[in-house]
Formats: sequence, C-alpha cells, structure tokens
Amino acid sequence: MSGISVAYHFRNQNILLLEKDYLLSGASGSNAGFLITGFGEHFHRTTKRWGSARAREIQEIHEASHRKIRERIQSGEVMAQDGSFSIAFTDKEAQDLRASYESMLAEGFPVEWISSANVGLSSPLPALRNPVDALLDSRIFWNSLAASVPHKTHSAVIKVVDAGDSLIVITSKEELRAKNVVYCLNAYSEKLIPELEGKFIPLRGQMVELPLLKDPPCRNPVIANYGEIYWNFTPTTLRFGGLEYVVPQDEVGIANALSQNILRAQIEWIEEHFEPGLVTPLAMKAWYGTMAFTVDGFPFVGRLPGRRNQYVLCGMCGLGHSYAMECASWICDLITRDTNIIPAYFSSDRIVGLPEYRGGDWRSLYEAWNH
Repeated sequence: MSGISVAYHFRNQNILLLEKDYLLSGASGSNAGFLITGFGEHFHRTTKRWGSARAREIQEIHEASHRKIRERIQSGEVMAQDGSFSIAFTDKEAQDLRASYESMLAEGFPVEWISSANVGLSSPLPALRNPVDALLDSRIFWNSLAASVPHKTHSAVIKVVDAGDSLIVITSKEELRAKNVVYCLNAYSEKLIPELEGKFIPLRGQMVELPLLKDPPCRNPVIANYGEIYWNFTPTTLRFGGLEYVVPQDEVGIANALSQNILRAQIEWIEEHFEPGLVTPLAMKAWYGTMAFTVDGFPFVGRLPGRRNQYVLCGMCGLGHSYAMECASWICDLITRDTNIIPAYFSSDRIVGLPEYRGGDWRSLYEAWNH
C-alpha cells in the first residue's frame, strides 16, 4: 500500500510502480483493514513519553491519511464506518484507557467512554470508542487505486545503480532508467537497502475467519490487550487476529507459511473468551503477512542517507492505513517541490543513529513497544 500510495501521488507524471509478485501479495493484501488512529499504544502513554503536541500530531497524521483514503473510496470498499472499540481486557488496561479517554477529550478528540461494550465477548467490558475510525476492504481499495497508475507485476528489482545522469533500475525482466527511485519494501527492505538491517523487526501478522452462528453484535474494529489482539465481524463471520506473541519463535522473521501454533492459540482464545454459541471453531480460512516494526515505533520517510535521488517509505509498524497515503504526500512534496515537511521523528535520517535489533524480546527491549 505504501508503493501504491506513492505512485498515486505521482499519477500525473512519468511514474512506474514495480512489484516483484502480484499486487498486494504481502501484508497489504493480508490485513485486518482497520482504519484506526493512534501510535499503537494508548494516547496518555504517548503523551507521557513524547508530550501532548506530538501525541496530537500523531493522531492528526493518521486522520489525514484516513481522509485521503476516504476521498478515494469507491462503492463497496468500506465495510463499516461506525468507529473503533479499544477494549480494557485487564484492570491495568482499563486504567490506561480511561486516562487516554480523558486526555483525548481534553485535546478535543470526539472519543467516548463505553462502560459495557458488547463486542462479542462472554462478558461485556469497558472500552474507549473512537468514532472517526472505520473498517476498509483493503484488497479491493488498493487494487482499485493501483489501477489508476502504470505498474508492472512479477518484476523483481535486483539492483539500482547510480549512473550519474540517471538511476539504472535492474529488474528480473529488464533495465529501466529513472530520475528518482522510491523504495516501498517495508519488511523486505534489507535486500536492496542493507543499511536498514536491524533497524526494524520483521513480525508476522496472522488472522483467521470463523463462521457466525448468530447475528454479529457489532461491525466495528475491536482492539484489545494494547493492540496485541484484534477482531471484527462481517454479517456472517468473525475475523480475528493477533496472539502472535504467545508463539515468539513463529512471530519474529519473514513469514513464509501459516503458523499452525498461532492458529491453535487463536481458536483456543476465541473458544475461551467469546460468547458461547456465537461462532463455531471451524476455521473457514486463515492468512498471514509480514510487518516491519521500527525499533522506535515510527516509519522511515524521506531521502536515503548517502544515496542520490533515492528515497524510502517503510517501517509502517502494522499501521499502514494510518501512514501510507499521508507519508506518500510528503515524499511527493520532497521530490517535486524540494519541500520537506516530514516530521523529524519520521525522517529517514534516523536510519543512521538508531540502535539495531539483534534478537531477543523486542517488546521489553524497546520502550515504544513495552506496554
């Protein structure tokens, strides 16, 4: 979705989108479709760590990206527009969510506190509802947007060579010349951008879909356990994701096959926590992708240090819908107008100074992810 976003912003210029497989073959086509705002942690914690100005700015960046998506949505691409629920699954999370609700309300965000949210669990729990969030049919939307730009699939980029007057892009099929190149490879960046090795953690995202036995209790995106568990209902199914952390050996690294261990953990969690008789534990389908979580929690956007006319947009931290379109607009301004409006904490200049991930419990290693 980041590559399609960049290509779309250059659609009236000489642009070509290259994809090594078919469009949306990775996590961009295998995700929950959530349009949710926030850093990936609760608002009050972002405020405590970074200050209220940055916490507000992150929310506003996400809302701007979502607006750009909504403005381009065609019929049938939005599944629900009634906000999201962040569920307090523990007493600690209830305290954190309540503090976030109060902080966001003070900042003027139209959030609501729901004392007993019916989201399909056997016991309704308190929740923060954000009415600006929504649910998107991600695959339909991004394929539709990609149809408006020139693109070549099954054209893996092998190397980019600086020839002085231009950049030579060597693919599995041909050689192309370009004035500028933008790398939108997310978890697959290291092969072409070795300086990104260790600057993000490749993480599996896996989901399962189960048939409903009753009408769905809601159609909203639902997030629980600090974003580690999430789900939504269609008219006939439950789509459930997360819990990768319970099988750490299957969570970290490029996901090349479905994890049966994670699938079992997901179905067991559903059987234990969801309303009895709501779903059947018979999995209809399951899917997975690989995300790129940067060690400090923000994407890399902008010029690649030390590379002429080469740019990057990656490290979306599982929040691609909240970053891709807005960050792509920044890159477009940078290339076409030489105007840099990229916040410093998003800037690709950070690549040089960030600590490297070399294994271990990444959640406890990095403050951004240590809930």
